Amino acid sequence: MSIDSVKKIVNRAIKDEAFKKKLLSSPESILKEYDLSDDEISRFKNIKAETISCYKKNLDKRFVKDGSYTVGTQKEDDWWVESVSD
Repeated sequence: MSIDSVKKIVNRAIKDEAFKKKLLSSPESILKEYDLSDDEISRFKNIKAETISCYKKNLDKRFVKDGSYTVGTQKEDDWWVESVSD
């Protein structure tokens, strides 16, 4: 998984409205600039505006500051779920 690229895309989409609109309307033009797996590309192509912030919250919960995966029972790609429960 190219988590650094995923985090960059999600963080930028949260902060940059023009980037988010382009990601939602023409994801291929955005995604080709990042090192992503086929699965990640597919998921971003199907992303909805209202779920981006949920992905961000899940990423923040799953990965510590140094980028390593938090230890626990979660699968590495659980952050793709569309809702977060605290």
